[in-house]
Amino acid sequence: MIALATIPTLTVNPADRDLQHRVSLFIQQRQLSRGARLTVLAQGGVVTLSGIVATFHQRQLLHSLTRHVAGVVQVHDELDVQTQDDDADLSQDDTRQTRIRVVC
Repeated sequence: MIALATIPTLTVNPADRDLQHRVSLFIQQRQLSRGARLTVLAQGGVVTLSGIVATFHQRQLLHSLTRHVAGVVQVHDELDVQTQDDDADLSQDDTRQTRIRVVC
């Protein structure tokens, strides 16, 4: 595991921060992140989705629909589909709630 102190500090410009926020709102409003842990990053119109999703279908939806948010030029999909081993970890966190982390 990487210690927090070893992660370089990134400067996020206002346009990227705004895009991250809009993508996160888009996902939340459509309840696309139900049962998932997501991180949304944006840089120059390229959005990276990472984390764990419940199903392959959910992964496809997130990737496909994120492309329709204004300002998104490309989507990098770094999402993992939940395995049975992950079920125990996610169920302890009440997976019915939306979890989206926007890194600024």
